[in-house]
Amino acid sequence: MSEPRASQAGALWLRRALLEHGVSENKIRSVSDIDFDRISMSYPFYRFPISNLRKLFAFAAEQLDDPAIALHLSQTRLNEAHNLRTAAASSAPTNFEAMTTWAKYSPLDLTDHVITVDHAPGGNELTLHAKQSAAIPDAWLSELFIGTAKSLMAWFTNDHYAIVRAGFEHSAPAYVEEYRHTLCRELFFEQKLTSVTFRSRRLEDPAPNASRYIHRVFCKEADSVLAELYEGPISTTEVKQLIFFGLERGEASATLTAKRLDIDRSTLARQLRQRRTSFSKLLAEVRKESALRLLKLGYSVREVAAELAYSEPSAFQHAFQKWYSMSPKRYRERVLTNSEGLVDIESAQN
Repeated sequence: MSEPRASQAGALWLRRALLEHGVSENKIRSVSDIDFDRISMSYPFYRFPISNLRKLFAFAAEQLDDPAIALHLSQTRLNEAHNLRTAAASSAPTNFEAMTTWAKYSPLDLTDHVITVDHAPGGNELTLHAKQSAAIPDAWLSELFIGTAKSLMAWFTNDHYAIVRAGFEHSAPAYVEEYRHTLCRELFFEQKLTSVTFRSRRLEDPAPNASRYIHRVFCKEADSVLAELYEGPISTTEVKQLIFFGLERGEASATLTAKRLDIDRSTLARQLRQRRTSFSKLLAEVRKESALRLLKLGYSVREVAAELAYSEPSAFQHAFQKWYSMSPKRYRERVLTNSEGLVDIESAQN
């Protein structure tokens, strides 16, 4: 069985805590071997081995002299990770549905981290269950899961909640009193599942950002991301994101993109063929999408050509004419005089 892989989960706010403590960026990266630049470029598609995150937790616990660091930092995690998963959850119609949505999209942060929910309709209690795949469960993962769930419940219910009981797959740690202080008195260790039960009269109240339309939009996007994550080792969306950031730095090539993905160029080409696409096609898609945005912002044709790494403005003009059946100059004039220009041009190509 392959090692589970993590994305943003915990890594960014552990890094921030260490930086605030005076630990250097280079030291954090060398200890964890986590590419934080790539996290910011392509969350949640960049996945690294969970052992890397384990190294970062161990290092942070030592540096900050805090063995219960996962419990403590999860209290502030919502300030660091308002991502697709939390956006989909917070826009759900009710707080119960918000927690259910957050549970459903848990694989966005950690592969094979499946969370199930127990809740009787109209009841005041909600229980979350998770199961680790490791033979010897990690305490920090359970603490991260329950601590983050607690932070969410506090946010959703405006602190009108209580933790009734909590169970853990790992053995009781030396700092078990911190569990009682942070979570609840009724604790169980060496259980088959990690679980936490909340009690609140606000489970059926609207979630903080409740909107059925926005919720559907976020869930549709999350479903699409999950599908790509499960399809294979790389995502075409991540490749496009890396191309986009590469263009901004003037270095968008198949070789450099493959390097960012920790594979060679031939492997990248093969994996993209399996997705029925190629690097050149994805590069063209990014350029096509970016061209409209830059022209609308008032960039000249020469400036857009340079931003999108074309050798000559004429090469960009030729590509734009092919994409949209009009010149970039004509499109720019149209947009500047018609706020609906973007819609018009998209209609023109159909």
